[in-house]
Amino acid sequence: MKYFASGATDTGRVRSRNEDFFLVDEPLGLYLVCDGMGGHSAGDVASQLAAERVRDTLREYTALIRSYTEDPKHRTRRKMRGLLDKAVQNACTLVWNEATKDKGKQGMGTTLAMLLVCGPNAFVVHVGDSRVYLVRGRTLCQLTEDHTLINDMVRHGMITPEKAAVHPHKNALTRAIGIQEAVHADILHVEVMLGDRFLLCSDGLTKHLSGQEILATVVKLGADEVTAALLKRTNARGGSDNVTAVLVGADEGAAGAPQSEHNTIVAAKIDTLRRIPMFAGFEYKQLVKFLEIGEVRTVESGETVIREGEEGATMYVILFGQADVFRGGARVNSLEPGDYFGEMSLIDKVPRSATVVTSARTTFLTLERERFFALTRSDAGIATSVFWSLVQKLNSRLRRADDEVHRLKQSLEGEQA
Repeated sequence: MKYFASGATDTGRVRSRNEDFFLVDEPLGLYLVCDGMGGHSAGDVASQLAAERVRDTLREYTALIRSYTEDPKHRTRRKMRGLLDKAVQNACTLVWNEATKDKGKQGMGTTLAMLLVCGPNAFVVHVGDSRVYLVRGRTLCQLTEDHTLINDMVRHGMITPEKAAVHPHKNALTRAIGIQEAVHADILHVEVMLGDRFLLCSDGLTKHLSGQEILATVVKLGADEVTAALLKRTNARGGSDNVTAVLVGADEGAAGAPQSEHNTIVAAKIDTLRRIPMFAGFEYKQLVKFLEIGEVRTVESGETVIREGEEGATMYVILFGQADVFRGGARVNSLEPGDYFGEMSLIDKVPRSATVVTSARTTFLTLERERFFALTRSDAGIATSVFWSLVQKLNSRLRRADDEVHRLKQSLEGEQA
């Protein structure tokens, strides 16, 4: 898989100076946008300092990045997350120190919207209200969540989106690089598909253009035309702020067959998860978080996947192939793509209630209990949705059990009569 990129920035129609900064380092696979603010017009200093410090930190660890690109294991991915957090903290410390020692720069800070690509995998890193969008096919997905006071109020039901749009403090940030000595960055892992387009932009663009307008521009225009067109349209709407856009696209490299297979598997994982009640209603970026903790496993025909009576800690989702379910040695069900089993093992250690044996070569997406709990601890929204779904399923099972007990009781009473 190979990537191309184009970027553009503009002062806008109102501001006298441009405090945005973007960086494209194709050999490193790094693309980022920073939107500086504060410090008596030192926002441009903050944005450039942060961007360059992130790049310099990552350059020190090119061996790790190369290792993950070649062999993207979960253990190496954890190291990559640590590296990305370190890069952000280094940038935050640098901007904070510069602001502390120079009164003319006090209060300066910057947002960060960043993409690091590693072959068919990518990491999105985010602080503030600059955004990263993914355009896949004809669908636009916002991969980042604005770190603003108003967005927090909307998420907690304290204000409606309509009122938030006109709120006088709608631009107040809850996170930024350099405002404090340290900052928490959101880090999201994404499996990239051929044809994907990532758009990184400052809020100067999203103040004036809707998601549908952004999508239409990316889909209709050539890759080298998109960023200029977005800036032109933004300025035509008033250009009330500095505006920056970086487009990153994934195209097919030399090895077409493996990449085509990669696309097929990624698409199957997403489509299958969406059909499972446990994940119904999840946003794309929430599904992506589950895909990160999952692993793809292929099993030959005739192999036992789980065994009745044994303890388990893994949920299985069938992507391709088929399997049979046995209880007490008797076949009771057949499973096809989209079916799943073992979901209750994610929350308890009760022995397996059945044996599952593949009846064809079968590819599974597996979710382990330990990783599942780590994800739910880190994301309250996901935890609430998943556990509510599990409660509903347990309730359904209890109702069926009650009905069966009632039926058996009536049958027994009828025989006694």
